[in-house]
Amino acid sequence: MASQLATRLGALRNLSISNALSRPTRVIEVQNQLRQLSLASTPRFTAPFASQVPGLTSQQTHGFATASESGKTKRAAKPKSKSTTKRKSSTSTKKPKKELTEEQKEKKAKRAELDHRRELREKALQEPKKLPQTARGLAMKDAFAEHRGQHEGAVAVFKAASASLNEQGSDRIIERYQSQVDKNRAANDAAYEEWVKSYTPLQIKEANSARRALGRLTGKRVNVIKDDRQVKRPSSAFIQFVKDRPSHIETHNRPVSEVQVETANAWKQLSDSEKAPYIKRAAEDRERYRREHLEVYGAEPQNMKSEE
Repeated sequence: MASQLATRLGALRNLSISNALSRPTRVIEVQNQLRQLSLASTPRFTAPFASQVPGLTSQQTHGFATASESGKTKRAAKPKSKSTTKRKSSTSTKKPKKELTEEQKEKKAKRAELDHRRELREKALQEPKKLPQTARGLAMKDAFAEHRGQHEGAVAVFKAASASLNEQGSDRIIERYQSQVDKNRAANDAAYEEWVKSYTPLQIKEANSARRALGRLTGKRVNVIKDDRQVKRPSSAFIQFVKDRPSHIETHNRPVSEVQVETANAWKQLSDSEKAPYIKRAAEDRERYRREHLEVYGAEPQNMKSEE
């Protein structure tokens, strides 16, 4: 009865075996017809539902296979517009620097000099403040404190204190403050020695170099830091010769420049054999300096000139 119903509904059609096996789409069509037959034999489905199941064409099969892939394909990147490339090229090129005017150059040089002096002052180290080491200084300190409440202004107080000290006399002032002067000098020496020892020998050496550089820049006399740990620089052969000269010539009541010229001429007149002992002593002194420099500062000296 199921076969009659399927025949009556037109579910079965004549199939050619050669056409069914010729292409894959024919196989799919046969499977669809068999599926229709099974649906028609089932009593719960009605005939119109079974007849509405269409067969898949070759175009549909290829469409189902490529539909998911077509959605995943990325869009081709658009070529960059010429405007963006021009903008990048314009930003990549650096603009030439403007030349400074003479006034700007002077300001820049002055600023660099100030920065250099500031760095030198930092390296030069600041010594501890000393107590008054003279009787006049101690007396002036007490007199200034005494007249402060009697006069207005620092200038007026200073003049009054100076006048009172002049009336007392220097001998009386020295007698009164000499003991305090001795105590202050001892305290200053101890504080200075403790301050020097708080730095390494290399730091003291760099501080003295900075002080000398500041003296050359400012034209002022500077005091180098006294440190017994500093390595004494080597002497040249000529200096070795000069050390022996004072015992052979009379320098009393003679200008220093005259003695220097005479000593230089005497050195030039020496033969090579006569200079040899001084050259040997200078070489030994350089070796001593190199060895002590390495021990004290932790590095060998640089730019040591050798003498032949």
